[in-house]
Amino acid sequence: LSPGTYWLTAEVDYDNKQDDEANENNNIYSESFTVNAPDLTITDILMNSQTNLPDVVAGQNVRLDFIAKNIGNGASKLSIGMKWWWGTMQNAQTNEIATGLLGTINGLQPGESETETDASWIIPALSPGTYWLTAEVDYDNKQADEANENNNIYSESFTVNGPNFIENISKEIPGQFQLGQNYPNPFNPTTNIEFDLPISGFVTLKIYNIEGKEIATLVSENLSAGKYSTEFNADNLASGLYIYIINAGSFFQVKKMSLVK
Repeated sequence: LSPGTYWLTAEVDYDNKQDDEANENNNIYSESFTVNAPDLTITDILMNSQTNLPDVVAGQNVRLDFIAKNIGNGASKLSIGMKWWWGTMQNAQTNEIATGLLGTINGLQPGESETETDASWIIPALSPGTYWLTAEVDYDNKQADEANENNNIYSESFTVNGPNFIENISKEIPGQFQLGQNYPNPFNPTTNIEFDLPISGFVTLKIYNIEGKEIATLVSENLSAGKYSTEFNADNLASGLYIYIINAGSFFQVKKMSLVK
């Protein structure tokens, strides 16, 4: 039911038959009740499990989560709809990412919060700059009467960086796969990473924090055989130990690096 006032009616049917109802003087009693919208609000948006939205590049696949809190007086009972949008302004609802019954929040007690794993999104071909990610609670998961539902909307900004520069630093073809130690190490805030490819193929080079959460994708493309170098900028990260991993066909290697600010 849409939010509003309704009536519940009980009737005593003396002979429990449909015929001659008008002459039975059956007893009827009604009382009104109110259907409220769920008192759920979005308190945070997460991208790849990070509450501070990380910088991304076009083509990167990210996971979008949200944290919902029950700010009402009773337990939440409804399965709600979710909508995700991106735009160039806060609360923009101009470019839909996903919609439907994506979030199901049942049994949250007053004051309780929970994180909902929600949608996967491939960053479109956006120019470098700042954009806004918007999550919307859609209480009835319908398009009709949206203006009267008081749907909760929450936005956070994120940055799209330009393609990471990958330099082929040698004309010689290496004899084996190799991932070099970053230099300088420790570093602040930039460091270089070199890797060797004896054959052509699809290569990924990704950065993770010590908890295993993906921080950045430095390489994700087809490369010819050769020796390469790329730069990692950790200007928006906290000091600590980080991990970088290369995948190239059957080749897989992990190394550590230290950011000291």
